[in-house]
Amino acid sequence: MPYNVFGGAGAASPASVAYLSATGFQKGQTSEQIASASLTGALGQYGVKSPWADDGVAINLGVEWRKESLELQTDNAFQTGDLTGQGGKTLPLSGNFRVLEFFGETQVPIVHDGFIKDLSLNAGYRRSSYKTSANKSYDTDTWKIGLEFAPIRDIRFRGTYNRAARAPNIQELFATPTVGLVGSSDPCAKSITATDYGCIAQGFTVGTGTASNPAGQYNGLIGGNPNLRPEIATTKTIGVVIQPSFLKRFSLTVDYFDIKIKDTISATSQDAVLKDCVANATATFTPISCGLVHRDAARSLWLTPNGYVNDIPSNIGSTQTKGIEVSSAFAQNLGSIGNLNLSMTGTYLDSYRTDNGITQPYDCAGYYGPTCSAGGTTNSGAPLPKWRHKARATLQTPMGIGFSLQWRYIGPVQAETLQKNNQSLNGAFNYDPGLHIKAYNYFDLAASFSVGDNYNFRLGMNNVFDKQPPYVTSGNGGRDGSNLCPSGPCSGNTYPGTYDALGRYLYAAVSLTF
Repeated sequence: MPYNVFGGAGAASPASVAYLSATGFQKGQTSEQIASASLTGALGQYGVKSPWADDGVAINLGVEWRKESLELQTDNAFQTGDLTGQGGKTLPLSGNFRVLEFFGETQVPIVHDGFIKDLSLNAGYRRSSYKTSANKSYDTDTWKIGLEFAPIRDIRFRGTYNRAARAPNIQELFATPTVGLVGSSDPCAKSITATDYGCIAQGFTVGTGTASNPAGQYNGLIGGNPNLRPEIATTKTIGVVIQPSFLKRFSLTVDYFDIKIKDTISATSQDAVLKDCVANATATFTPISCGLVHRDAARSLWLTPNGYVNDIPSNIGSTQTKGIEVSSAFAQNLGSIGNLNLSMTGTYLDSYRTDNGITQPYDCAGYYGPTCSAGGTTNSGAPLPKWRHKARATLQTPMGIGFSLQWRYIGPVQAETLQKNNQSLNGAFNYDPGLHIKAYNYFDLAASFSVGDNYNFRLGMNNVFDKQPPYVTSGNGGRDGSNLCPSGPCSGNTYPGTYDALGRYLYAAVSLTF
């Protein structure tokens, strides 16, 4: 029985629902094959060592071959995008790559228990040769050098300089291009005036316009790019480890990091492309971003698959993030009560800056939204608070019973669309909920106990106070910049990868050793 769309309330009978229902099937598999060999040696026994150290130079040399494959098969229901909640087609995918690597690393003690406590050097090098199933080949060279210096036992300084590379994965290389819902706004969904140069560059004429999507979702051409090359990262870290002799069970580490990625593998972001085009176009200048916009016959970006923004990943621009990581631990014996352990790990994010080479560079530290949280390598796939940490207290009793309390803190963030001085992120209008997400505190309890020598039982409760996740604006067609919920990392109206979407969570487990 077909469903009568004009039937009003109660028109959806079980028979009509069954008529509309469909079941989709998809099957996928991944495989990895590895063959490796390495040689490790301590050269001190051959006299290769510093005159101020007892231990000699240590080396590790090796070779590794690896093949990674992925295959995804989908039926017609998935491939046509007709299933509820798809937002686009799910197409088959198949591809692989092979890599041959040669590597070497060394540890060089320079001074040990001499005029200073310790001074040592470590270094490494790796050569990688890739070949993909698209018959593309490329090579990478990565290396690192690090230095540790301890003037006395209580304090140790350390620093590293590292050149790393990340090759494109199979999804980034071979995902079948398709048009899907990846955007949240269309700044040309209005009546066009003579000064709307960006919209005119996209094919509009003065006095015309196009309808906005009531759901606040717009098309992007997404998929893989077999011509991608590895992205290259330069990482600099410097830190200190403090273990005071007068407080033997306490340790504190503080590390500053500065990571810069060039030739970043990333899509540009549909929203950022449109905003850059309309913000920077003039009567005599058309930005590159305008050329990425392809409108259909109705000049729409959502009515048909022929209207979209090209969002295929490529090696563009750079990403740089800076911050500080802090970790501390303390242990105390409480006699007959047991042992108490305290620990804390936190991260301060100073900046998370993206320059995609097309739009105005933007910094996402302390923000979230359709561009900053879109996922991928240049965008986080989640809100980026300036500060977050986890702290844990654990008590282990002599009877084999343990208790722990964990505190998870996620700092406040605000909508990226509030950055009025950045044309890549700001929105013309901003609406709650979600313009400002306050700090979130979660508390988790756990207990464990042993039965005999072989059984261990664990009980736990996460999010003890049943704190609900923050809600963010989703949809709202016609409200440019108000959709703060990008498809993927944001599910409906919140970010389940960052906040506890299910509220209080109970669990139990048992392990058996033999």
